[in-house]
Amino acid sequence: MTIADLRLSIDGLRPVKPETETTTPKTAGAILVSVPFGDEGDWRTGAEGVSHSHAKADRFTAALCREIAGRGAELRGREFATVSFSVGASLVSLDQLYRVIQTLYDSVSVVPQEQTIAVAAGAVDEAKAKVLRESGFDRADLRLGSRRSEAADFRVLREAGFASVGCELQYAGAGDAWSQTLDAAFGLEPDHLALSMPPSGNVPGVAAGLLQSFGLAREKLSRDFHNYVLHCWCRPGHESRHVAAVFANQPLAGFGPGAVTRLGMEEAANPVRMADYLSKIEKGRPALSVARSAAESRLKNDLARLAGVPAASVNQAEAEALVGRGLLSSRDGGLYLTDPGVIAIDSICRELTAAG
Repeated sequence: MTIADLRLSIDGLRPVKPETETTTPKTAGAILVSVPFGDEGDWRTGAEGVSHSHAKADRFTAALCREIAGRGAELRGREFATVSFSVGASLVSLDQLYRVIQTLYDSVSVVPQEQTIAVAAGAVDEAKAKVLRESGFDRADLRLGSRRSEAADFRVLREAGFASVGCELQYAGAGDAWSQTLDAAFGLEPDHLALSMPPSGNVPGVAAGLLQSFGLAREKLSRDFHNYVLHCWCRPGHESRHVAAVFANQPLAGFGPGAVTRLGMEEAANPVRMADYLSKIEKGRPALSVARSAAESRLKNDLARLAGVPAASVNQAEAEALVGRGLLSSRDGGLYLTDPGVIAIDSICRELTAAG
């Protein structure tokens, strides 16, 4: 399929966005599509990275479309307002990406207020960026690494006309390298920044460096950016509706390796390994399995919104113990994450909900 063909196909598929926010119910949820091609995989879901080839992408696309279509009945009667694709989506062909988008809109009720795609450095040229924009994506996140082309890549996304263009980067050890990484991201003049924890973030030696990197990021970013959710910074007016919906405990439908679904009382997740995911989908087996209790999920999201959790809503003795260990702070009747608490957020939530 050529770019011109894809534009014509998309014109027939693209839904009309609501003129005002009031046309979408407050309970409208969010959709995350995990496409973990690339060495680093999907930072948000923990899905393991897989090297990209057209053949692998074709097999994965078929499985992903099968999962989406097969779960249509489960999602019937629900409405979703945001769609976010992880970085591997920028590596597949436009035709493969279009097949996923078409299946998604055919199978699920989406009234889009925001569509986001994360982009790998070097994966998108001017023509592809314009098609992505014309296909309904209004936010783009460039993943920063070590490629020298990143400034040019960012300029391509900016000139394609996305409403908001930002960067994804992963916390690194404190020191000159991390400072230079932040300065390089700042120099691109992004609208928003999403920082991710490295997989080994809670290892003692790594954790010590992370504490310093948190402080340096806060020092540099707080001058021009608003920290509206844990690890998410933006200029005024560029908050992600998708992120806000996820952390406001709205319904979440996740497709692809590692993706989380939260429709009722529990969170369930797909396998993080591509091979395990493909095996289950291709054999017609359910890929989702319970990953986190409802109470633990809500508590983690409440803490991540940075507004504080009422101390009276959790076990008092456990909360006091966590404050004593320096993982939470207490003020004005609320509990807040400290920097060490950010690293230990999963264990904090397990302890508080198990005690509750």
